Amino acid sequence: MDRLTALSYFIRAADAGSFTRAAALLGVSLATVSRAIDFLEQELGTPLFVRTTRKVTLTTAGEAMRPQAENILKLSETLYSNVRASAGLAPEGTLRVSSSIVIGRVFLQYIILKFRRRYPGVHVELFTADANVDLARTGIDIAFKVGNNLPEAAVARHLGSVHSILAASPEYLRRRPMPQEPSELARHDCVINSYFGSKTRLWNSADDSAVMDISGGFECNNTLICLDMCLAGQGIAMLPRDFISHFLQTGALVHVLPGWEGEPYGFYALTASRYLSNIGRLFLDMVREELLPVSGSVYAVYAADLLKGKNISRLTGGPAPGDLQPQVREAP
Repeated sequence: MDRLTALSYFIRAADAGSFTRAAALLGVSLATVSRAIDFLEQELGTPLFVRTTRKVTLTTAGEAMRPQAENILKLSETLYSNVRASAGLAPEGTLRVSSSIVIGRVFLQYIILKFRRRYPGVHVELFTADANVDLARTGIDIAFKVGNNLPEAAVARHLGSVHSILAASPEYLRRRPMPQEPSELARHDCVINSYFGSKTRLWNSADDSAVMDISGGFECNNTLICLDMCLAGQGIAMLPRDFISHFLQTGALVHVLPGWEGEPYGFYALTASRYLSNIGRLFLDMVREELLPVSGSVYAVYAADLLKGKNISRLTGGPAPGDLQPQVREAP
């Protein structure tokens, strides 16, 4: 077995914490992964993994080797990519990305359309779930996440931010008086996004903060559904400012407590390790390129036009969505 292949199996096994899981993610047999690790250990003269019946963990030597192995694989991929580019050959391979359902719907699917037009030889899988994704178990290359509580095992790259405000429908505000202070939210029905929880933190321009527990008759971990319920008059909801700007402009929603806004959340790209394939780097470069004109506000790129019913495919340049559709899977 060649060393580069063995090193790639070593990284995958370290990420997965299991030779069996690594083999499944790589699409090879368990025996193949075991032979690769044995090959490296024999060449190096030291164990790289501590093996138990339930999992494998890196030894001290394995931990020391991992970042260097990642650099070698990165250099190798860059070399091949540069040679292919100089020969006029486009990137090929598979990229697996994940996100919440709303980020997949209002942002990532359109990035994927642009990416596929530029690199048609790349097969993209988009896995959407309103929950944290186990990068090692699922074999996801890049997980995109809005939030501030990041998994400790992941490598996080900060891409942008999300600013949220409180809003309600005119129908709801006809039934209930507009709150004038944050403390009055406790007497209102709220649409709760359970992905972030029922404890709401607000800030004003003077940098004063207020924290309160909110309650209501509906909660959901999907921002799209929370928006729909807010529009239907089910209560006050904390929603991304740029996501609902169209509804505020048309009067379908009313800004509640306009002097206050919610806790700002980061928008991150998470990977299982610092090593990222050339295709993954190209995709992240495109994400950054799209976020740059809007100062990293992920909902400001396409969301407003989507909610106005515009053909987003035409805005991204190229054929209609059905011509180059990414593979999208939702969590069962």
